[in-house]
Amino acid sequence: MDSVFGSQVIYAAVTAWVIERLKRASWFPVVTQQTERVNKVLAAVFAALGTVGILVAHTWEPTSHTLTITIAGLTAMNVVTFAWNFLGQYVLTKGAYHLAVKPISNGGVKT
Repeated sequence: MDSVFGSQVIYAAVTAWVIERLKRASWFPVVTQQTERVNKVLAAVFAALGTVGILVAHTWEPTSHTLTITIAGLTAMNVVTFAWNFLGQYVLTKGAYHLAVKPISNGGVKT
């Protein structure tokens, strides 16, 4: 998948998988199966990180070994774009969790 949407779907699936792994990790007790609010905040943080990636452009020049990073300015349109993309990424992350992770973590029982 080479499209932006494909990348966002993959990021959402990886995010859902990482959050599920953190819930089961004994070394990360803040996130568990019972901390629903913390889990949602963590999903929102990952969604925000994925959304920031949409607003940041980078160019690599292999001949001069130069990496140029361009961050969009703080304009009203960019704030609205960030909010819209954030909402979309959060929905994709929750959808990936409910489609792929939750049925497995509940012993195959879909809730």
